[in-house]
Amino acid sequence: MVDEELGQGEFVMRDAVPTSDVIRIRFGDVDGLRAIAILLVAAAAILRLTTHGLPPALEALARVGSQGLALFLVLSGFTLAFPVMAVLRQDGRTYIDVGRYAIRRFMRIYPAYVAGLILTALLAPFAVKYAATGFAHVTPAGFIANLFFAGDGFGNDGFRALGMFARAYLFFPALVLLWSRKPLVFTGLIAALALIDVATPAHELAIGAFVPFMLGIVAADFRAQAHRLRRLGPVFLGAGVVLALLLDPLLRALPGARFAPHALGVDPFWSLAAFGLVVTAATYRPLEHACSFWMLRVVGASSYALSLVVIPTAALLAGLSPNFAVAIAVPVCFVVGFAYWQLVDRWFNDGDFRRNVAASAAGPIDDVLAQVRADRVFLGAAVEGDAAHDHQEEFVPDFYAPPPRPTVADLAIVSRRTGSPDELAAEILETKARLQERSAEIFGEIATPPQVYAKPGFYRKQAAESNLPFEDVEDPFESASAGKPRGHDPSPASQTPPPSPGQPGGQAIRIRITGAGDGGFNG
Repeated sequence: MVDEELGQGEFVMRDAVPTSDVIRIRFGDVDGLRAIAILLVAAAAILRLTTHGLPPALEALARVGSQGLALFLVLSGFTLAFPVMAVLRQDGRTYIDVGRYAIRRFMRIYPAYVAGLILTALLAPFAVKYAATGFAHVTPAGFIANLFFAGDGFGNDGFRALGMFARAYLFFPALVLLWSRKPLVFTGLIAALALIDVATPAHELAIGAFVPFMLGIVAADFRAQAHRLRRLGPVFLGAGVVLALLLDPLLRALPGARFAPHALGVDPFWSLAAFGLVVTAATYRPLEHACSFWMLRVVGASSYALSLVVIPTAALLAGLSPNFAVAIAVPVCFVVGFAYWQLVDRWFNDGDFRRNVAASAAGPIDDVLAQVRADRVFLGAAVEGDAAHDHQEEFVPDFYAPPPRPTVADLAIVSRRTGSPDELAAEILETKARLQERSAEIFGEIATPPQVYAKPGFYRKQAAESNLPFEDVEDPFESASAGKPRGHDPSPASQTPPPSPGQPGGQAIRIRITGAGDGGFNG
């Protein structure tokens, strides 16, 4: 973790390997895309539950809507991987604290899920009377099985989908490590999993969920380093949509399509389209602004709660009022979902709360994982010696080097490390001094600071007249006053004309680098 206190010599003390916890960015367009995903999933579920015998056109739309699950998985992989990728591309190395990561994921999905299971069990005696989907087979044994994501979700596809997410979360550290070290192997694994999912009975193991999740990791890396391939986002989006529509009959005839409900069938081509949509929204400002619309952001923030309650709510409406279920299902489902978000899910969605819980509870987990050297997953360049594994060993960095490409996370990283503008200024001054000393050692030069020429009209002052860390040197652009004492010459003919804008001119000054005190720059 980051220690934001300055040590001796005004250096910022931090771990040898920076953790990705310094990144705390919430993208508005990601929340908007979450809203699109839940709207697609909810529309498909409501159509199937409130309309008996869908015509072929509506059934095709429902199949497309159910692929909102693929978009959810891409966004999940993206949000988990972006902090890791941002620090890795900025610093060249980082690590995942497995214990804290596991606790944060547990706190994010499990409390709201368990609350949903309890509500389902309480409402089951009433709902079974109307044969409502989402309340089937509620028994003590089934309840316990569902606690471990091993049951049938009581017929609620929102519950069953969580098992897919949980398995993806379990393998996330290994997947992001593979992408950072062997991207070609990672890409081949995506293709292999997609083929196995659609062409074999292994589909019922939900391995197809790894395809969009892994594509989300790639999308996060594209955004973290502003990769040139991100410009191809519309190509990925269009290719995915076209291939999904053209090859849909073929895919439905393969063995994989017969081993899971429609809502849990993740199409690899729709996954590619979802990946293209996420990359495009991060690259092109008009789409990013459209996805960041405040109403979409509100729906996106509550999307997890909505996914848990849409199916049982729609099923109850279909049982209570079959003639009006289609008309009232959408508003009622979203009202119930927002209420569940406010009463339950919102309290565990707070990032600071989950981080605080993880910081206080991760110790025992870290101790157990450390026995098998699995408490940290390191990515990027190795650290000299054995300091990489001992994350408590701190050091003073030689200098801070900016990334090769600007990233959206740079300011967040620097701010978290330094803590204040004054401390950042102190680090910059020390960095310049160290770079000059290192250059002098390597090239045998005299460690003199570079000259900085003032713009026309720059206020100049003798170093002896102030405490500013400046000293005047001879102006190389003054020729008429050579050999004369400095001062004001009332003769207009003897004055050097001011340089034209955009050209070097004025009096040259040399900056003497000095260590800044607690107050930052003097003067």
